Amino acid sequence: MAQKQDLRIRKTHKFLYAALFDLMEHKPFNEISVTDICQKAMVHRTTFYNHFEDKYHLLRCAIESMQEEFISQISRSEEPHAFYLAMIDQVLDHLYENRMAYSRMLRANRGGDITRVFHKNIVQLLLDDFNHFPKNSLRHPAEIPAEALAEFYTGAFFSLASWWLEHDTSIPKEELRRYVHELLQ
Repeated sequence: MAQKQDLRIRKTHKFLYAALFDLMEHKPFNEISVTDICQKAMVHRTTFYNHFEDKYHLLRCAIESMQEEFISQISRSEEPHAFYLAMIDQVLDHLYENRMAYSRMLRANRGGDITRVFHKNIVQLLLDDFNHFPKNSLRHPAEIPAEALAEFYTGAFFSLASWWLEHDTSIPKEELRRYVHELLQ
């Protein structure tokens, strides 16, 4: 019984995540209501509130779910540089496969809530990963705090990916991948 319930919960979350991202392709996050999300997902509002506090909580959980999926597909090595390059490759593949959706989402939510949530979650992901690796394995000067590095790398990659999507990915994915790999040397 518990496994069926777990499956129902995962399905409900999946429907709500998909509805939210579909709606964000067409209008800014701050204009989307819980009612809009529920109607799109064909889920009752009561069910929504049984799982999430509000649409911001839903967005954070959706992003965390995507991040977990990315990381689960990358084998973690003791060499952080290789791990991060593999993670970036995975993200670029995902962005490329969903480029139209992300491009519309970025245009509709420029500088808004979704940008801040993505940024905050990626920074936290990097900080968690920095703690996973031994201090001497990270290729950065020891006097730079981990928080500053996480903000720097997140901001740089997020800006580059946004620029790439805004230019309708006229630069081939492989070329952008090469740029990122060279920049991270």
